Amino acid sequence: MSASDLTQPDHAVAEFSSRRPRLRADVRFSFHEHGGRPSYVLEDVAKRRYFQVGLPEYHFLRTL
Repeated sequence: MSASDLTQPDHAVAEFSSRRPRLRADVRFSFHEHGGRPSYVLEDVAKRRYFQVGLPEYHFLRTL
């Protein structure tokens, strides 16, 4: 391997920050209490599906 090989970008490797997953804009969140426990319901408008997640999962998803 030559020195010039080390200065060339490796196109097989992508920057993580540019490839991180993104949450679709049409996903809606709504707060609920189920059995006295706080949770969020995610509505996938495009596929007409619903998912219930806890507070830690909600906070993680909002960072996407």
